[in-house]
Amino acid sequence: LVRDGANGFTFAPADEAHLTALLGHVAAMPDPERARMGEASRELIAGYRPEDFAREMDRAAAAGLRRAGRSLSPGGRLVLGALRLAARRATSFQTLPE
Repeated sequence: LVRDGANGFTFAPADEAHLTALLGHVAAMPDPERARMGEASRELIAGYRPEDFAREMDRAAAAGLRRAGRSLSPGGRLVLGALRLAARRATSFQTLPE
């Protein structure tokens, strides 16, 4: 849901220096530029459905499993596997009658 530079910024979770620089950058941005980023976020999520979230969660968990390889603990592997299973089941949401 973050498009780097369009509606936010991405950074490595452990890179405090980069996060600090980005926070300074956002604080220094003119109000209209920050407002455009907010509008870009609203447009991006306007059509976002639970199925989209589930699909992206499955992709993220699969990437985590691939990236960690054998270095991932059994508990971590279990958590990511459970996330994938939950995400796959969530893609079959049904609209309930009113």
